[in-house]
Amino acid sequence: MWALSKNSKQKALEHSQMQSLILQRTAELHNLSQRLLKVQDEERRKLSRDLHDSTGQTLTALKISISFLQQQWEEEPSKKARFSDVAQLADQAIEEIRTMSYLLHPPLLDEVGFACAAEWYIGGFAKRSGVTVSLDIATDQEGLPMNMEIALFRIL
Repeated sequence: MWALSKNSKQKALEHSQMQSLILQRTAELHNLSQRLLKVQDEERRKLSRDLHDSTGQTLTALKISISFLQQQWEEEPSKKARFSDVAQLADQAIEEIRTMSYLLHPPLLDEVGFACAAEWYIGGFAKRSGVTVSLDIATDQEGLPMNMEIALFRIL
């Protein structure tokens, strides 16, 4: 009988140790997930900034150069029309870069929070897709922690 009691105590101790190990590993996994999300968001911010600042500026310079060329070729309507087509493509590329940059990490999320970023996103989605969308979000509440706001925006 003493051996049975000793065996059950041993199993209870092992079970308790296993539960403690599971809780520890779960906490470590949670921390790792949080760090991964933070690193992903930092990379999205960097990519967003690079797209907007570098590529956006290059396209803007291209558009300015096209405008100068259009002015030089005003007497030749066929060439002016080609420059106009190229200018429209540059405008389209600028808009796409801006949209992509903002979708990667909208500046509004950092500046004024999730509610405004969500309104901007919904408006842009409705415009791009032609789908009528309505948003009902409480804006009078205090802001959420940034990691929650980022997660909510990614879900949206």
